[in-house]
Amino acid sequence: MSTVKADTIVAADGTSPVTLTKQSAVKAHVRFNGTGTVAISGYSLNVTSITDFGTGNYEAILTNALAANEGVHFRTSNSPSTFDGSSGAANKMPITTANSSGTNVDSARCYCSVHGDLA
Repeated sequence: MSTVKADTIVAADGTSPVTLTKQSAVKAHVRFNGTGTVAISGYSLNVTSITDFGTGNYEAILTNALAANEGVHFRTSNSPSTFDGSSGAANKMPITTANSSGTNVDSARCYCSVHGDLA
């Protein structure tokens, strides 16, 4: 078995780093506390902050924008939950949490992962 060790993998042109722009890899992920003082509560990737706009209404700000907000998986401690990428900018993820009746509620544990292409 071989071992590959590298600090940087470059594209075929030899000058630019290889980036995951076309693959199905997660481009942003965040776990946050949606009750009390809303804050990132664990591992995050490509997310700089979470904003609370009221009951069950949040927005994650991305470090690197997406070309399009598509292909999203979202889970909270409540169900159902939605992510409406079409209503946000490419660097923002609007997130809504609701109960089974469709009424917005704050969620203690929110998890959001975004798949798509980086801008």
